[in-house]
Formats: sequence, structure tokens, C-alpha cells
Amino acid sequence: MEKQSNNYLLDVLNAMEDGVYIIRSDYTVEFMNHAMVEIFGDGTGRKCYEVVNRSSEICPWCRTSSVFKDGEIIHSEIHVPCVARSFRVTDLPIRNRDGSISKMTLYRDISDEKRKELRLKASEEDYRRLFRHQPGRHFRLRCISGAQGYSLFGDGSIGFSSGGHTQPV
Repeated sequence: MEKQSNNYLLDVLNAMEDGVYIIRSDYTVEFMNHAMVEIFGDGTGRKCYEVVNRSSEICPWCRTSSVFKDGEIIHSEIHVPCVARSFRVTDLPIRNRDGSISKMTLYRDISDEKRKELRLKASEEDYRRLFRHQPGRHFRLRCISGAQGYSLFGDGSIGFSSGGHTQPV
């Protein structure tokens, strides 16, 4: 029954879209699920920092000592340059049957979210620059609803506050 339970857990971890790995307190990787292997390659038996950050030193974002020492569950966001991806990371302690502690880390790829955030920020900055440097083209809008706002083209694309018809600012 115990072996069947372990196989079930491994099947669940391997079915996850998020990367998962488990390490011992000496940073040695005990397990990597399929998603983690796909991103970083199989690193079972190696040090996690060699696998994840391709380094001979502990990762600059590492909080492993807090997980092992204090039993903390830690949530963070990191960027891993060697794979050019950003991740939302959860580190948590897990107690083994022999009483020892391992650390399980979940890696959720948030690279697309981060790229969208950067594009939105750049777009907002471009919009502000355009708006700030085109004072003669702004119109004040007053709509039937009583809303009022400003637009580069008099079309209400910027927003509304309160009022009645369109007029130059």
C-alpha cells in the first residue's frame, strides 16, 4: 500500500503543469517532475543551484535556509536569466517518513504575465508623453450622461468626469 501511495503522489506531481522539485538540506535534488525537467533538464542527484541557475554557488534569491530552519512557507517571484523566464515560486518544508525534512519548490511560469506588464507600462508611458506634448489637440467632452473628460481626438477615449457637450480645452 505504501509503494502504491508513493506512485500515486509521483503521478500527481508529474501531471502538474508547474515545475516541482524536492531537495535535501544539503541542496541535493531528490526529485524533479516532468515540467521541471523540461525547463531545466534532469538534475536529480545534483545541487539545485547547479540545475536551476547553472551556477556553482547558491542562487541569490534562495531562501532554503529559512524553510529548513524555521519551517517557513515562502512565496516569491524570481527571474532566472539562464532560461530567460520569470516564476512565481513557493518553497515549503515536507517531513519525510524517517523524520528528516526536505524542501519542495513549486515553479509557476509567469513570463507571459511579466511581458504583458512591461508592454502595458511602456504603452502607458507613450500615451502620457503623447498627451502631455499635444496641448492644442485636447478636447473637453461633455456627454448627455453628464460625464466629462479629455481626449486627443474629441472621441472620449481618455475618460469622463461630469458635464454635457464637446468643447476645446
